[in-house]
Amino acid sequence: MTLYSSEYDKELFLKNLEKVRKIFRNRYDIDVQENKYKLIKGNEVYYYDSEIVKNLMKNNDLIHRFLFSKNLDLKEAYKMFDNMMLWRKLYEVDLCNTWKFKNYDNIKELYPRYWHSYSKQGYPVCIEKPGEVNLNELLKITTIDDMLRLYTFDMEYMVHQEFNNASIKTGRKISKVLSIVDLNNIKVQNINTEFYKYFKQMVQIGQNNYPEITYKIYLVNVTGVFDFVWKFISRWVNERTRKKIIVLKKGNLEPLLEDINPENLPVEYGGRCTTCINNDCEHGSENEINYQKIRK
Repeated sequence: MTLYSSEYDKELFLKNLEKVRKIFRNRYDIDVQENKYKLIKGNEVYYYDSEIVKNLMKNNDLIHRFLFSKNLDLKEAYKMFDNMMLWRKLYEVDLCNTWKFKNYDNIKELYPRYWHSYSKQGYPVCIEKPGEVNLNELLKITTIDDMLRLYTFDMEYMVHQEFNNASIKTGRKISKVLSIVDLNNIKVQNINTEFYKYFKQMVQIGQNNYPEITYKIYLVNVTGVFDFVWKFISRWVNERTRKKIIVLKKGNLEPLLEDINPENLPVEYGGRCTTCINNDCEHGSENEINYQKIRK
């Protein structure tokens, strides 16, 4: 069942958001004796802390994202939301601030990824460099499961901290991110079974549990290797996200300046910011400093 279809009807939907929230909330029965919400999936019953569920239901943006990701199809949005809640329960995501990561500093060095300032629209900017990753070396000090847990921690940090910081800075609600994915030096020999396993599960975690948070994804320093890899991995990226991906061939970085002011863009990407040298942003970027404080 599609709730509304046209742009005009979307406005009507927003006016009726409280009713929609109530419908979502009623998916979870309150167990008076346990004072917890419960969700029945098949033959299993899962209990959720009542405060966690109440806070989620107060989050208009969260409900928006799940509904819009399913084109306002209420039935499909129900299913997606329930699966997200089940994943959070089984994965203990609400306890992610207690997670410990062995060899975290070495992982960060082998897989450069950091937060860096904001776009012109106020979206936080995330930069990562999978082209510099040697997964075989990385897996000597960690596991695919731990890398996925670290990715989940980063997603939680983004939606709770980065979006909040950006909203305060801009004075309006911010709930999307602009990503720069640097594919410089990516090699075919590093694209192995373990890479596909990690990438597929990472994409599934993001799309299934944090929908509609992407503003744009800039793939930069792209070479012919990308075309080979994209044939395999594009099937795991949904159409809505694929439409937000901008591919920039090596040497073509000017389009980044359409979204990011030069002073907020690292020199290596055509900007004037010098706080990120040799993948080290935590001493200069306020965003990364905040992340490292929480992470450590």
